[in-house]
Amino acid sequence: MSVSSSRGEVVVKIVVESSREVLDSVYKAFSPDNKVLPSHLSIVEGVSGNEYVLFIRSMFRSRCIDSIRQTVDEVLALLHTIDKCLRVLSRE
Repeated sequence: MSVSSSRGEVVVKIVVESSREVLDSVYKAFSPDNKVLPSHLSIVEGVSGNEYVLFIRSMFRSRCIDSIRQTVDEVLALLHTIDKCLRVLSRE
């Protein structure tokens, strides 16, 4: 994960490296959540090769910083859940 700030905005980039099958599952898991967002927040995602890349952008204002932090927390929690599920499935 990397974070940058310029021109009055904050950008968080999250990259997940794995097999295409896992990345497709990650992409499908995130897609429903990315439809309705506050006006100050945008999410762009995609799968390329063996990487799933997610960009979260927000204006650089205090209320927006809280919103982007909460969004990153949700993304990381979902990634953790996906990882746990895949580990259980791989044991079966």
